Amino acid sequence: MADRQNDRYRRLLNQESLILEATELICELMQRQGISRRELASRIGRTREFVGQLLNGSRNMILRTLADLTYALDHRIQLRAVPLAPVTDRTVPVDAPSPSSAPCDEVRGDGPVPVRAQHCTGPGA
Repeated sequence: MADRQNDRYRRLLNQESLILEATELICELMQRQGISRRELASRIGRTREFVGQLLNGSRNMILRTLADLTYALDHRIQLRAVPLAPVTDRTVPVDAPSPSSAPCDEVRGDGPVPVRAQHCTGPGA
């Protein structure tokens, strides 16, 4: 039973990590180009609220939408798979200082755990 729950947790963690990576990539591109949510929304024919929901994680981002967002920012996505990190037994308290400099990380067990946060604090966010 514990193995099943652990596997479920690790799959969920993997999903959240990918969501965070995608939204942070979009935010980084927006900030580099000085593009607001409103401008990005206009470029893809959607509302600023829609883009905001995608970037803060409250709306599911499908691959087509991710492709549209990056295209609107003059980029495209390249995917690659990397092996999962080995499971460790060590446990680090959630309130322990994070070795990562990312502001929205917590530390659990084998390293930083992505946590959804409000992203894109740049122009027009």
